[in-house]
Amino acid sequence: MSKNFMILYSCIWSIFIYNGCARDAEKILMEVVALNKNNPINFSLQVVEADPKDNPFSKDSDALELCSMMEVRLADISEVAKVSASFSELRSKLRERFGGKPTSLLVSKSDGIYRGSTYESILGLSAYYHLIEIMKFARKNELLKGLALEPLKVSLYGEIYATSLSDFPYPASDNALYIGSVDTLMLLPVGDNDGLPVPMHEGVLAHEFHHRIFFYKVFIHDEDKKSWARYKMRYEPKQNELHSRSERLLAATDEALADIFAVVYTKLPNYLCLSLTTTKGEEVCKQRDLNGDYAKNATYDVLAGRHVYLGSLGSCGINSKNFTSANFNYYCLATVIAKALYESVGGNLRELENLMLPAINRSLITIAKTLAKGADYDIDIFFAALAEDVKSIDADLHHRLCEQLKIRFSSLVKKGRIPSCEL
Repeated sequence: MSKNFMILYSCIWSIFIYNGCARDAEKILMEVVALNKNNPINFSLQVVEADPKDNPFSKDSDALELCSMMEVRLADISEVAKVSASFSELRSKLRERFGGKPTSLLVSKSDGIYRGSTYESILGLSAYYHLIEIMKFARKNELLKGLALEPLKVSLYGEIYATSLSDFPYPASDNALYIGSVDTLMLLPVGDNDGLPVPMHEGVLAHEFHHRIFFYKVFIHDEDKKSWARYKMRYEPKQNELHSRSERLLAATDEALADIFAVVYTKLPNYLCLSLTTTKGEEVCKQRDLNGDYAKNATYDVLAGRHVYLGSLGSCGINSKNFTSANFNYYCLATVIAKALYESVGGNLRELENLMLPAINRSLITIAKTLAKGADYDIDIFFAALAEDVKSIDADLHHRLCEQLKIRFSSLVKKGRIPSCEL
């Protein structure tokens, strides 16, 4: 458990299990771990109001489903995908295989406020509340429009294994991750980090929730057999180099847009730094900080290996061989994509939310259509669609976006692959 968090949570409350049988018409008050609204670089235990229809104790929620003891076997996903005919069939089969028992949170009530009586219950209350708020935020910005979302399964302290024969799970701690094929958000235990616990960090949860938006928008089209066929290609044992490159660039785009969503939601360009406090974690923080040195210096063409000063980019400075190398860390390119979007609005988070987020969301449709055709993906497919969309709503923002693309993705612009940014 995080040392800072242990200091915050020093009281022990009487214990009972709230099973959601009774529903109050009034607001539900509960204690969660959250960023301080006026100064989000700090976090604390806070009393918040939850709407009765978003009751975290209800077993009938149409938004979230808390569970525990889920065991995900990554090799099984490939195995089941090969014999499934749609995303919904894949999800149903995998959920049955991976299990996960419904969870009742252990809480107390004092002065009308529900408080978690165990660390896991504090985590559950906090994660549930934040995810509901994140969904409201996404809905307000029309990011969920047109999506037929089933309840998101949220696994507390689930375990992830490589194969059915693996004895030890990974990653064991300090992580949260969305697995699209199971439509599940895994919240893993806290380990060595001495900051805001990752599974309670609303920025991390926002990041992971945007992966869900991306997955639904880009892949889940059960009525389109071509889309399903394209998705299944990722599980083929032998992929050609161009397809592997395409998957790597698609993952980088996904990570970049998830970071942008988290930055807008938390108002922190370096939101990960609140949690990543180990030596290794600090390296990740520096690489993902949109105001950091790495973000300022890295470009698509440098990472592609077209320049020689890769050494200045730290752990990202390996030769990606034009993004075909299996050793290339696609998070390094994700920061470049996110930086271009962030700088196109001059770091103005209001403009990033009100103009850029909806435009990004609309542009995902183009990625989906491209993949459904069986075409390989490169970053210009996304940026060409985004620039065209932005041009139709704000000429000045379009100009600023193009200027950033000329700096950070110069070869794509010069080759005319982002038409609306040509001189």
